[in-house]
Amino acid sequence: MRFTIIILLSFLSFSAANSQSDFDSLLFTAPVINVSSSRLGLSKEDSFYPVQRFDRQEITNTNGSRVSDVLQRACNVFIKSYGGLSSLKTVSVNGMNAEHTLILLNGTRLNTIQNSQFDLSLISNEDIESIEVIPSGSSSYFGSDALSGVVNISTFGNSDDASADRIRAVFTARAGSYNYRNTIASVKYNSGKHDFKTAFDFEKSDDDFDYYYFNGYRNILKHRENNSLERKNILVQYSYGSRNDVLNFMTLYSAVNRQIPGLEIGSAPMNAFQKDKIWNNILNYEHTSHSGSVLRASVNFQNYLMNYLSLPFDDSYYKNLTSGISLSYQFKMADIKYLAGADLFTGSIQSNELEEGRKRFSTAVYANIDYAAAKNLRLYPSVRFENISDIGKNVVTGKLGLNYKPLGSDLLILKAGTGNSYRAPTFNELYWKTGGNRSLKPETSFNIDAGVLSEFRFFGNASVEINYSHVKADNKIVWRPSASVYWTPVNISSSSSDVITAAISHSSRITRETEISLKANYTHTTSIKTSSDFSGDPSLNKQLIFVPSDMFKIDAGIVYRKSGLNLFVSYTGSRYADYENTIKMKPAFTLDGNLFTNINAGAFHFRAALEINNITNSDYQIVYGYPMPLRNYKFTITLTY
Repeated sequence: MRFTIIILLSFLSFSAANSQSDFDSLLFTAPVINVSSSRLGLSKEDSFYPVQRFDRQEITNTNGSRVSDVLQRACNVFIKSYGGLSSLKTVSVNGMNAEHTLILLNGTRLNTIQNSQFDLSLISNEDIESIEVIPSGSSSYFGSDALSGVVNISTFGNSDDASADRIRAVFTARAGSYNYRNTIASVKYNSGKHDFKTAFDFEKSDDDFDYYYFNGYRNILKHRENNSLERKNILVQYSYGSRNDVLNFMTLYSAVNRQIPGLEIGSAPMNAFQKDKIWNNILNYEHTSHSGSVLRASVNFQNYLMNYLSLPFDDSYYKNLTSGISLSYQFKMADIKYLAGADLFTGSIQSNELEEGRKRFSTAVYANIDYAAAKNLRLYPSVRFENISDIGKNVVTGKLGLNYKPLGSDLLILKAGTGNSYRAPTFNELYWKTGGNRSLKPETSFNIDAGVLSEFRFFGNASVEINYSHVKADNKIVWRPSASVYWTPVNISSSSSDVITAAISHSSRITRETEISLKANYTHTTSIKTSSDFSGDPSLNKQLIFVPSDMFKIDAGIVYRKSGLNLFVSYTGSRYADYENTIKMKPAFTLDGNLFTNINAGAFHFRAALEINNITNSDYQIVYGYPMPLRNYKFTITLTY
C-alpha cells in the first residue's frame, strides 16, 4: 500500500503543478470519471459492441430496490433470482454463468476471488447514478471474469443543481407487503468544484410472501418462512473537479443479515443464516493536460466478510481482502488515440473452509487503440498481458473492434468485434480443503459480436438495434466425483452460445405537458454443452441449465405534467432445471407497474409513488425450487430540500 500511496501522491502533485487557477465554476458541477468497458470512453454510437445504459431517472422509475431489478430490464440479461427480496440474485449474459460476467463498481471489480461471483441483491438502487451493460467479452480491457460481458455500476453522476454552495437534503420512507420498511436519509453539498455526499439506508422485511406449491395432487397456498432480511448501508463520497483535474472518492459500507430457507421441497424450510459485511473504498483520479492527453490513477480496497450458518451442521466464514492500483496514460497522434496502462491486484482469503495462507498477486499491462481508418470507419485493437501468481500462469487476451457508418451519420451504424477472454480459477476451486485442485487452468472463451444500430427522428427520438453474439468457451471448470468421498473441480467442459437480440426504443413529447416512452427487447439464446464429462454423458449437446431460450421485455411510460405511470412486461421462456434437459420449467410472465406524482412547494420537493409487482398474480419460478412472490405492493414518499 505504501507503493500505491507514493505513486498516487506523485500524480496529484504533478496535476497540481500543471493546473490553472482561474476557472468558471459552472463547468465543474459534474466532477465524474466515466469508466466504460473499453476504457476509451466510447459512446453508444461510436462503440463496436452494444451498449445499454440506465441513468438515474430510469433507475428511479423502475420497480424494486436492487441493482438486479434494473438489470432485469436489459436486453440479453437474465437475472437468476432464488426467491424474493432477501434471496441471492446473480446475472447471466450471453447464456453463460454468473462467474463469467464482470461486475464493476465505479470501475473496480466486485467479483470475489472466492467464487468469481457477486450477489446483486446486496446493492441498493438508492446510491446508484447509472448502470452500464456491455454483453461482450472484455478481458483485454479488464482481465479475469469478463468472458461474456461487463456490468459497470456508478455512484457518481452529474449534479442535478448547477447552483454552487447548495445543501440538498433527501429523506425517503417506504412501506410495503411482508412487513417491508425502508428509511433513507442523505445530505449533499455542492460548491461548484467540490461535491460531498453522505447517505444512510436502513431496510428490513419479513419477506414471508405468499406462493403456490404443488404437493403432487394440487396447488396449495403457502408462506415463505425463515426468509427475513435486514440491511444497513452507509455511503460517503467526495468529488473535486476543475478544468484539468477530476478526483472521485467513495467509501461504502454494507451489512446484510438474512435467513436462508433453501429449496422448497414440501418439508420445513432450512434454519440457515447468512451475514455479509462489505466495505468498499475507491479513489479515482484523472488529469487532462493542455495537449489533450489524459493521465488516470485508481486505488481500491475491499473487505468482504461472509458468514454462513446452518447449525449444527455448518458454520463457515470467508473474509475476502483485495486491493489494487490501476495507472493509464492516453494521448492522440494524428488519427490514432492511444491508451496504455498497468493493473496491480492482490487478494487473500481467511476461511475455515480453505487452505491457510493462500494469496493472489496479479500484474497486467495493456494497450487500447482507437484508429480513425477513414472518415466513417474506426478500428479498435486492444491487447492485455497478465500474470497470475498463485497458479503460475501468463494470460494474453486481445480484441479487434470495428465501427462503420456507411451513410456518415447515426442513421446506420455497423458494429463488429472478435477476441478472447478468460476467467482465473477461484480460491474455492483451487484451495478447498477437502477437494480443491491446484492444477486448474484458466477458463477461456472466443467471442464474436456483430450488429447494426439505427438512430433517427420519427415523431420523437427512436432507435433500432439488432445484434448477434457467439461465445465459444473452453477449459470450463466443473465439479465431479473424485476417488475420495468429495467432489473436485476439473477443466473438462466446453460450451457454445449463440445469441440474437433485437431492441427498439422511442420517446416523444406528444403535447407540451405529456411525454411518452417505449422500450422493447427480445433475446433468443442457444447455449449448449459441447463436451463430455465422461463416456456416454447425457448432457452433451443439451441446453445449459437455467438458460431461457427466449426472453421478451417491454417498458412503457407516460408523464403528464408532474405525474406518471410506468408498466413493465417480462416474458421468460422455457428453460431446463437439469443438465440432461429432462426437467423443463414453464415460461414465466409478469406485469409490474407504478404510479407517481411530484409536488413542488418553494424549496421543498415531494414525491409519492405506489409500486405494484406481479399485477397478474402469476405463479412462477425463475430458478427451479425457489418460489417467487405473488402480487405485492410498496409505497414510497420522498421529501427533498
